[in-house]
Amino acid sequence: MRLHLPMRLLFPLITIVFATMVTGAYYLVERVDHLAQVEREVSEELGNRLTSMQSTLRLLLELRQRPGVERMVSAFGAKPDNRVMLLGDDAGEVIASTHRGDIGRALEGRYQGLDMSLAREAIDQRRVVTRLSADGRWFDGYASVCRSGGDGLRDLRCGLLFHRIDYRYHVGRSLADLNGQTLFTALTILVLAVLLSLMLQLLLTRRTERLAAVVASFSEGARTVRCHMGGDDELARMASAVDVMMDRLVEDEAELRLAREVFINAGEAIVITDAQSRVIDVNPAYERTTGYQREEILGKNPNQVSSGRHDKAFYQRMWSALMSEGHWAGEIWDRRKDGDVYPKWLSISVIRDAEGQPSHYVGIFKDITLQKETEERLQNLAYYDALTQLPNRLLFKDRLRHELDVSDRHQGGAALFFIDLDRFKQVNDTLGHDIGDDLLVAVAERIRECLRAVDTVARLGGDEFTVILSEIDDREAIGRVAGNIIDALQRVFILRGHEVFIGASIGIGLYPDDGADMESLIKSADEAMYRAKNAGRGNYQFASK
Repeated sequence: MRLHLPMRLLFPLITIVFATMVTGAYYLVERVDHLAQVEREVSEELGNRLTSMQSTLRLLLELRQRPGVERMVSAFGAKPDNRVMLLGDDAGEVIASTHRGDIGRALEGRYQGLDMSLAREAIDQRRVVTRLSADGRWFDGYASVCRSGGDGLRDLRCGLLFHRIDYRYHVGRSLADLNGQTLFTALTILVLAVLLSLMLQLLLTRRTERLAAVVASFSEGARTVRCHMGGDDELARMASAVDVMMDRLVEDEAELRLAREVFINAGEAIVITDAQSRVIDVNPAYERTTGYQREEILGKNPNQVSSGRHDKAFYQRMWSALMSEGHWAGEIWDRRKDGDVYPKWLSISVIRDAEGQPSHYVGIFKDITLQKETEERLQNLAYYDALTQLPNRLLFKDRLRHELDVSDRHQGGAALFFIDLDRFKQVNDTLGHDIGDDLLVAVAERIRECLRAVDTVARLGGDEFTVILSEIDDREAIGRVAGNIIDALQRVFILRGHEVFIGASIGIGLYPDDGADMESLIKSADEAMYRAKNAGRGNYQFASK
């Protein structure tokens, strides 16, 4: 059977139930926190009492004031939470207690729950030990009371101070405080709930007028008005449905405006095709990038701008990935309207209909000509000497490492030249650095002319050049190449109207004879070059005879 409550009763009932649930939850949470806090506070209070008693009793025992000891212990009997406090001697006999009947009796077994293992732990470790009983009725504390001398009070040197307090006494006081707080909180929440219920009751009479006003305002163009009507009756459900429709309509309008603005103002070119790959729209960036106007490309296949650089297999792989993954991205070359071929980064996505079938394709691309040119310039700066355009030290080592790997695989040989220009510093000092730079460029060109296409010439810096001869192990042939380079560099250079004469000293290292790895081979060639300079310059020297 379903219970139908009038709206004027439903809201007050809901608010009262809610207030009750909140109050109950508050009480349960606070009760747990209170009990935990009480346990901590009682344990701390018990420890403080025992610590305070320790020092006082120790002094009284040192002075052999047994009456004072008994008075001090029995004084704790007046505390409302005290169950018992007693002092036992070395023999385990009670010598002072809040209960006179305990004195002279054995300590062990005297009180239920008195744990002698904890007592021994407190005595052995000279510390205070506290513990809450399993049933939560009391809190026990154990502490050692030791003195330095013997005579008197049964020669007590290290006895036990035991104190038990009523834990439920402290819990009861804390819960009484909590109950008062909870009652105040409950009354506060109930008052607020009643006020809220009355407010809702007043608002119910205006729901119909509000619904009509909201619909009229929305139809006139106001897009922020909503019914926001609560409840579960027919009017409330209708108002909620109207709100949802208005929200969706506003969201759709906003998304359409945003999408159109993004489409028009995007920096990347965008082309949209139907399922048959016919263009249905392009944005202004597409027109700027390709040179085609929108009217020229509508209804046509985008492949009419292909460059012809990619084969059929490339496009098959692209469409296969597009169909299987729903998107494809990569670098592709296309042709502008003026015939210029350019690289672009293209991303294609599939738009599917409700049945999961492709309904449209969206392509977004960007001309990356400048990016590729920048990459080439950066590559050139990283690996090539800016003046001579020869490989620099980094690329030289990479090529040398590669050449040594090739020689190892084919069990062949290679040669490394270290070339140092003679009299270059004199040219720089007398004719200036500009002519010195021109000379380095001319030297690089003459060295290139003496080498094969597979060989490498590099500039390490200053006037130092290196040459890597590939796949060669004939010493005579290697010597001829070195001699040709020396002869070429000894010929006159005409630089800005000046006749310049220089020479070269060359050190030659053979792989693998003069070095089993790159570093040792470089060292051998460098040392051979210094021998050539010391031998009178204008000659070459092998690292090994």
